[in-house]
Amino acid sequence: MNILLLSMPDSFEHMPSVAIRMPNGALASLAGNVDQHHDIRIVDLILAQKKVRETVEDLVRKQPPDVVGLSIMTFQRKTARRIIELVRALAPKARIVVGGYDPSLAFEEYAAADSDIDFIVRGEGEITFRELIRALEDETGYDHIRGLSYRSGDRFYSNPDRGVSSLEGDEIHPPNRGARLLTDYTMLGRKVDVIETSRGCTFDCSFCSIIEMRGRNFFTYSFERVLNDIRDAKEHGAKSIFIVDDNVTLNVKRFEALCQAIVDAGLNDIDYIVQGMTSAIANHGETLAPLMRKAGFRYIFLGIENILEDDLQFLRARSKNVKRENGQSAGNATLKAIDYLHKNKMYVVGGLIVGNPDDTRESIEANLTFAKQYVDWPYIQHPTPYPKTPMNSEFRERNLIINENVEEYDGTTAVVRTEHLSAEEIEFMRWREDRWMKVRHMPVALAHDPLFIIKTARRMFSGDVGELFTIPVHVLPHISRRDAEDDPWTRSRARGIPSVSAYQKTREAISLKRRLKDNNAASTLNRRMPYPVVRKILRSGYIFLVSLFLLGSNTALAQKNSKPSSRIQIDKTRHDFGEVFAGEVLTCIFNVRNMGGGTLELSESGTASPPSSEKAPNKPKPSGMAAWRTRSSDYLKPRQVSYVVERRSIALAAPS
Repeated sequence: MNILLLSMPDSFEHMPSVAIRMPNGALASLAGNVDQHHDIRIVDLILAQKKVRETVEDLVRKQPPDVVGLSIMTFQRKTARRIIELVRALAPKARIVVGGYDPSLAFEEYAAADSDIDFIVRGEGEITFRELIRALEDETGYDHIRGLSYRSGDRFYSNPDRGVSSLEGDEIHPPNRGARLLTDYTMLGRKVDVIETSRGCTFDCSFCSIIEMRGRNFFTYSFERVLNDIRDAKEHGAKSIFIVDDNVTLNVKRFEALCQAIVDAGLNDIDYIVQGMTSAIANHGETLAPLMRKAGFRYIFLGIENILEDDLQFLRARSKNVKRENGQSAGNATLKAIDYLHKNKMYVVGGLIVGNPDDTRESIEANLTFAKQYVDWPYIQHPTPYPKTPMNSEFRERNLIINENVEEYDGTTAVVRTEHLSAEEIEFMRWREDRWMKVRHMPVALAHDPLFIIKTARRMFSGDVGELFTIPVHVLPHISRRDAEDDPWTRSRARGIPSVSAYQKTREAISLKRRLKDNNAASTLNRRMPYPVVRKILRSGYIFLVSLFLLGSNTALAQKNSKPSSRIQIDKTRHDFGEVFAGEVLTCIFNVRNMGGGTLELSESGTASPPSSEKAPNKPKPSGMAAWRTRSSDYLKPRQVSYVVERRSIALAAPS
């Protein structure tokens, strides 16, 4: 049988595709567990974001599949439906199978009578999918396959759940990376791959889908298998490996032994990225942290979650953040864990969640201030009520969910409010601090991967893709004059903020950024760097001067002597990969240009009021950072705005 496995093209703010393109490890594992005589192909559509339609059409027409499988997360649900429509039109006889977190936890969303889906794999998929392919091949029926829901006529039937695998022996085979047709997976320019050494977690954090999907348990692979998996990833070109275990530090002694095994096998010549608990690293860091560094670990995602006790209680995450001394609780473990990692020259990716039900401006600012002081790279999210999680129930009971569009449930879009703050205000506070922390880490990335930074700096800094330095449109009304005065980056934008009423009228169209995720560009405020000298430096390739700037060098900025840009394009977005799908296509364009002096207000109709003839007064020209701040404020006063929303439809004809 011809089997085609697809992952979705959607990306989000914390995983910008210009810098991070991770493979879907679940698809490679599925491919490795299908009987070898089948022809199986894997395509991660994150590698084809701008040509999804062409890619899918080419795959289906050149080698028509008998089975098409899709791995889907919650925020990818709408994209998956569009791709399913496309596949069904191109290959009407193909059997379509879905699996992953969202189909497992939101079964009813995929089992509608008018759905084009034939099978839903719930929970762990390797054995269920293998048995399904055998049943399709032998035509023996499906009612005996645990963990499977299948269509018969106009309704779905669900078999009993399948228990999780113990991971012992060879019940689950190693992944088949050779089945991947696209292979340009990178992390900061280095080839990257994923492995797993264990599955499961015994904690019950309220935001986590893992417990709801597989229960509270923890199973491990043998070191022999893990080391062979690392070797296989290296043979396929990996220079960095992300260990995707749910909680590898749950068993600290095993993790220490794994680090030593990596060293003994000579596999410590690449970079490793891993997720870890603060309590495990704090309580065992004296021996664990040096071993981790010796084994090649570089970035450690710490599940800090929050620094305030009340929030940790709500998140049910207090127990995994406790420091212990003499067998007793001795406060929060976060600072001690970070200290051990920094002393051993590893970098902390800080996982924090802000915007919990009782959060105030002060409590959110306390977490953001902590992150600025101690975290090397931010991974700050908003509480997201994923299907069937305890968090979903509590937010719903308190009537705090303000957005039911699951396409926006990506963790970086605030879809819930607190008792004291609106969702938009929370998201703006997070974003405002987030991008400065990312800027601060650029010299480290430059030193480690200079070629990548040189090649992509203009894209990252100019906002052409919108990964690091863009303002989400839906938080614009919350950039007040006060915020602008406090923040030099938004200061230049304070006079040109669209009115709240105009924002509300265009909200539906703008939210397509969250629905289609075109390289995270849609519905963001893309703009050039507010200081022309940096643009000139990036264009000419003097990247070491950029490093000096990021380190706070006033000398480099004082040398700036260029004219202001005559035109500033704040946002121009076209949903290119949205055109992949059958049905309605929306194109949003939002431009701000320098056309003369004066202030601006956007009317409800989307037209700009005439610019006044008043000219900006002459100001003294200070040097260094003060010069940049003054110049950016003078140069970037928006003068005219145009807003256009185009609606049109395309018809998708069945292949002849």
